[in-house]
Amino acid sequence: MSYEYMIGQLFEASLYTILFLLAGVFLTTIYLRTHNKQINWLYLAGKYRSVLFTVFYYLLVLRITCFSRIHFQGINLRLFASYEDAWFGGSSHAWQQLLLNIIMFIPLGMTLPFVHRFFRRWYGSLLTLFGGSLLIETIQFVFELGVFEADDLLNNTLGGMLGFCIVMMVLSARTKRWKPLAGYTALPVMILLISLSAFILYWSKPYGNLTYSVFRPYALSQTNVSYRHKLSKKQPMIGMYRLRTPNQKQIRMLIRTLEIKLKLQDQPLINENSIQQVRSYANGQLIINKENGSWSYARIAGDGTNQDNNWLMAKHTGEKLGLVDSAAKLQKPEDSSYAVWVWKLDGTHNGKKGTLMLSCGENGIVNFIDYDVSQYTYVRKEKAISQNRAFSKLKHGEFRASSTITAKRIVFDRAALEYQLDSKNYLQPVYIFWGKSERNEWEIVIPALP
Repeated sequence: MSYEYMIGQLFEASLYTILFLLAGVFLTTIYLRTHNKQINWLYLAGKYRSVLFTVFYYLLVLRITCFSRIHFQGINLRLFASYEDAWFGGSSHAWQQLLLNIIMFIPLGMTLPFVHRFFRRWYGSLLTLFGGSLLIETIQFVFELGVFEADDLLNNTLGGMLGFCIVMMVLSARTKRWKPLAGYTALPVMILLISLSAFILYWSKPYGNLTYSVFRPYALSQTNVSYRHKLSKKQPMIGMYRLRTPNQKQIRMLIRTLEIKLKLQDQPLINENSIQQVRSYANGQLIINKENGSWSYARIAGDGTNQDNNWLMAKHTGEKLGLVDSAAKLQKPEDSSYAVWVWKLDGTHNGKKGTLMLSCGENGIVNFIDYDVSQYTYVRKEKAISQNRAFSKLKHGEFRASSTITAKRIVFDRAALEYQLDSKNYLQPVYIFWGKSERNEWEIVIPALP
């Protein structure tokens, strides 16, 4: 989600909310006039400005969280699921969503104490904030506008109470009520200490978190898990790598080079966000991933050239364009006209990792290129756990699964040591086990570092 999109949504939501409030004022005025009653709106606006702001802001939140989404429905009652996903996944989007759910309710918590004396009691604000969040989650679920999540209730209420505590701290300090001041300080200090501890813990570790790291053991007590072959007890030494993130200058040089090689000389239409840049030309579209330098190109059909793909011509074109080097291994196609190259890290040197797929016609004109290759810097070697130890972790449920395992028996017959990118852009070794049950095929990932 880009900042431009968020600002656009906020502006649109503010506009609709203001129109809704104006419509309410207009209808109320008509009702009072028809009953020969007068009302001074300026006087009421000044007297009840806190109430008006609270209503306005809540309608604004309701508009953003409910009525700016496509129709989908779900429910997730697992507490701290969003924290687990953000911590292990490490994606900026996950952290952004979590923090937004907290920050969004802070203004509500800050205005409630000025609405009525009842809300200056902590339980009055707590019940109101929880009820407001519960209403939003219920509307999302009933009208299929989002997912009813227990974590959203927690984060919204936490943010609101944080705003409440900040305001009450200021009011207590102004009236020199030191004992209540100490009580209102407890929640902000606790949040600060937990956040600081998590920050220190995260950055004190040599590597980042993996999506497949486990937060709680997975229950496998009703499932018989076995491996068909003998498991190795040797602890291999694995080369550790870090992703090279290209800077703006390197991205510009890459785009210019591709425009020359692919003969994309006309002025493109550009659509860009923090992750990728999409450049649409008259005869094709180029997509650049700014996080790792990978890219793809697709020619737009309709210029009368031959679209029949030819594998041998694709191989020749890939070499002619200088997209492959001696480290790339060419894969023989199986019922495919694509030429596919694969790069694998050797565990000792700087290098590339990924695949290149290329197709072109008999005339050598490129139809499609997917250069999903990233550059990595070698860091050091680390000793991984053995295959036997990794499978023992699997049997004890120390992994993350996308679905509930209800099978009575799973037999694994294949395992491999692969790399996965962590939240600090390091490549970490993981064991991947493949197996089958009565109805499903399974792929379980176990982190390989101790």
